Amino acid sequence: VPGDHLFIVIQGLIQVRADPDSGIKPGDRLAAGADGLAIGGTQDGQTIGRAVDAVDPVTGLVWVLVDLQ
Repeated sequence: VPGDHLFIVIQGLIQVRADPDSGIKPGDRLAAGADGLAIGGTQDGQTIGRAVDAVDPVTGLVWVLVDLQ
């Protein structure tokens, strides 16, 4: 989106965009979806980290503890 910033994080907490209807819950492993939004990850696939909370329905953001695997 024009005007947005790109942050590169290799460790720590950061907010990422996700679909508010994705059903992401605290503790879920997350992966990067084809559209760039965070999605629930699988046990076998590469993930970016764990959700710290649910997706905010207003902003579409979720706090993620980055833990690349």
